[in-house]
Amino acid sequence: MTEVLVTDTGERYHASECWALRAGQQGGEALGFDIHRIRSVSVADAEAEGKTPCKVCVAR
Repeated sequence: MTEVLVTDTGERYHASECWALRAGQQGGEALGFDIHRIRSVSVADAEAEGKTPCKVCVAR
């Protein structure tokens, strides 16, 4: 079973090495936004939550 990373409010799921996810978290933190917890789930669970693949890391 392939594990991917998601946040509770994000629309995408990401590979563990995704720079876009990390950059988004760091950028939001720098701007003073609340940072959402990153959790590991299966692709099936991510898709069941309505999330789609990150265009940067998963869909390459």
